[in-house]
Amino acid sequence: MKNLLLRDDDSPRSRKKNISIQLLLFSRSLTWMDMDLHLDVSKQTLEQVE
Repeated sequence: MKNLLLRDDDSPRSRKKNISIQLLLFSRSLTWMDMDLHLDVSKQTLEQVE
């Protein structure tokens, strides 16, 4: 059973899947960070205008 699991993890397909999931999570977190930054910047500019 253990061998089967190991072999499955080593298969290119599952590795590709894992990588794509990580990339997806990574890009999502990046966009959230960007949005936060953007919000911070817009707040600052609004305060400057006032």
